[in-house]
Amino acid sequence: MTSGVDAQRSEPPLEPFRDYLLVKAQAEGARTTSGFVLPGNTLGQPTFAQVERVGDEVPSSIEVGDVIVYKHTEAVSIYLEGSEFFLVKASAVMGRMSSTSS
Repeated sequence: MTSGVDAQRSEPPLEPFRDYLLVKAQAEGARTTSGFVLPGNTLGQPTFAQVERVGDEVPSSIEVGDVIVYKHTEAVSIYLEGSEFFLVKASAVMGRMSSTSS
């Protein structure tokens, strides 16, 4: 038997301020719901991550659940509830994966 908390994805307890996003990096070789295979991070290369929470000044084009590409060197690593997350400034985001596949 699973509880309602286990059945649903819980929101991380940290709320980012202003133009920051709280993201969780995708595992090496992870696949998005659209079927894209995301390569592992190489030092100095862009990183793929899923947006978990957004600050109140983040552009509306970036939403919770989006998979983004950002400059890894401009992210701050933090651990919450045993998982690694990153705080990323919206200006470090270089793109967003399309949620539709053709």
